[in-house]
Amino acid sequence: MAGNNSANFCTIILVAKFPRIGKCKTRLAKQTDNDFAQKFAKACIGDLVDKFGNDFVSGNYKVKRVILFAPGTDKDDYRKWLEEECPETSSNWDLLPMKEPTEKDAAIGALGAALGGSIIDISSRNSLQNNTNFGPVSFIGMDTPHLPTKVVAESFAIASTCSIEKNKVLNEVLGDPFTEGAVQETAYICPAYDGGYVLLSLPPAVANGNNAYRAFENVAWSTSEACSTQVKALKDVGFKGRL
Repeated sequence: MAGNNSANFCTIILVAKFPRIGKCKTRLAKQTDNDFAQKFAKACIGDLVDKFGNDFVSGNYKVKRVILFAPGTDKDDYRKWLEEECPETSSNWDLLPMKEPTEKDAAIGALGAALGGSIIDISSRNSLQNNTNFGPVSFIGMDTPHLPTKVVAESFAIASTCSIEKNKVLNEVLGDPFTEGAVQETAYICPAYDGGYVLLSLPPAVANGNNAYRAFENVAWSTSEACSTQVKALKDVGFKGRL
């Protein structure tokens, strides 16, 4: 058991390709043009990096910030652009290339392999650090610059497996005693109008065994059933879902 001096970490993972013209927001580009699509992508990423680039969860919770991107060869260009676009917050973000899918990942797809792989990578790094407790993980889509920080903080509280007493550190952020409703091993998902989702927060147990990949099994990515099939995958792992 961790001692009193241990730190409880939550992780925000922003899923965002490097905004290279002609390579980002390709579906949007077909309806507009490559220049507009790139500008839109840059604006969204820049706003989210700045919004979540500072500690907005107080008390015993610290926030790790990761940008999950592809392809891995864009890492240097991504870092340079972030430093220019978000000079005050870019240093608070780590860049993590998406895992390349293998034949074993057929049931979860390339995106599922990338999301699951990021959980394994981050939890593995965390285990090498002293006085840190691996906490809930929140995935944020890049198209949501309007996503309130309070919603993400709320999702952390729901997905946390900590006791109600430990969760009380989030009350200041939530503005109400919401943590009293937090259920152990509960996942939080915020649906989108098109049937996908814009936020997914998973409890620490997602890093146990093969849960990181099973949590994305048979999700119908890029369809109107992405959210509903994601909820089913979470239930199959044994997590309670909350919308």
